[in-house]
Amino acid sequence: MNATREKLVQILIKTKAFKWSPMPSFPLASGALSRFYIDCRVGLSYPEAREIVGDLMLERVLQPVAAVGGLLIGAYPVAIAVSDAAYRKNGQVIRVFAIRKEPKGHGMKKVIEGDVLEGDRVVIVDDVITSGGSTIEAIVRSREAGLVVEQAIAIIDREEQRGKARIEEQGVRCDALCTLGDLKLAAGVQSEIARGMREQALSLTAADLNLQPIEARPHVWGAIMELGYARAVASLCAFADGTVSLYISTGGGIIGA
Repeated sequence: MNATREKLVQILIKTKAFKWSPMPSFPLASGALSRFYIDCRVGLSYPEAREIVGDLMLERVLQPVAAVGGLLIGAYPVAIAVSDAAYRKNGQVIRVFAIRKEPKGHGMKKVIEGDVLEGDRVVIVDDVITSGGSTIEAIVRSREAGLVVEQAIAIIDREEQRGKARIEEQGVRCDALCTLGDLKLAAGVQSEIARGMREQALSLTAADLNLQPIEARPHVWGAIMELGYARAVASLCAFADGTVSLYISTGGGIIGA
């Protein structure tokens, strides 16, 4: 298979790994609500998705590298996909390791599982970058174990909360196979979201928006009177970031309220 970013995006949509809602309803790790959620574990349940992810990540790996891994559980199937791709394509053995958030309570009580040794050059992988927290934790724990980390790769960069920049501040190169924007564009959700937000905005009342009467907003009313217009048309406008604003159309201009 000739793996491409477009194929990856399409299979994430096809497997319903990418979910969206007209209004923010998906809680993120930060506690914020988002209109978009990407569950790569769903997509990676399918062998075709794992093959595409493995091939695309392998193309980006800075060689030589001894192993790939990251924080459980999101990074583990990603690391396996990369290792399998390397062996399938050229017989290269890239080992896999996984990092626990807490040491195992029995057995060897290890934080890092897998065959890695101090001094090994490794690549940290992850499924989704939002704040970058899980990737950074994997980098820190790997370095504490004596592993050499110079690169991190994720399937998707949400391009939010300075996630990629925060990872790069750890002194590593950070790459992603695609972005949230790629998924939104391919799924055609922008127009659907805009339509849903418009319908919601039209159903809102002044009380819902906690709006004061125009007479109580001198900066707006005064501007209208200065322009000499006795009548003004109010419009509710919904924006892609979820904000709703009141605009006054006076015929000679638009005043934000």
